[in-house]
Amino acid sequence: MKRVKCISGIEGWQDKLQNVYPNLDEFRDFASTFGVHKRLGFASPKDAWDANPVIQGSTNPVDYRSVELIKEAKLIQKAYEKQTGGSFDFVDYLDQLAYRDGKIVVL
Repeated sequence: MKRVKCISGIEGWQDKLQNVYPNLDEFRDFASTFGVHKRLGFASPKDAWDANPVIQGSTNPVDYRSVELIKEAKLIQKAYEKQTGGSFDFVDYLDQLAYRDGKIVVL
């Protein structure tokens, strides 16, 4: 797995979802316990598994995210702060992003 700096600021890992979990059943068990498919932006564990996004995580649960959603939130943050000069709650906004019908949407 690739080593990366996560949104919490600590070092973590990054890889495709299906490289992190050996099969859908194990991911489904983990997701049903911790709801991680929602943190990745998917309505169900199967949707996340089928999409096989690049994800990252660390020992801090806030870091368990879809890399594509992180990139989208960073673009919006940069535009917002440039336009308004105000601050932007990155993690709160990231929590509102999701995938629906293959597109990124704000819930």
